[in-house]
Amino acid sequence: MNFLTNFLKDNYEWLFSGVLSGLIFFLLGNKKGYDRAIKQNQKIGNNSKGIQVGGNITK
Repeated sequence: MNFLTNFLKDNYEWLFSGVLSGLIFFLLGNKKGYDRAIKQNQKIGNNSKGIQVGGNITK
């Protein structure tokens, strides 16, 4: 536990300026991207077959 405390004290500026904020934005973007992917609309013409998948597909 002492190693972790020393590491955070020595590297807090680096962690909070880039790596940690990047991780937070990645997680938020991943969640929003998934929500957008499952709420899709599709328009197709006559005599056309459209297949739309918002998640995983299995046959």
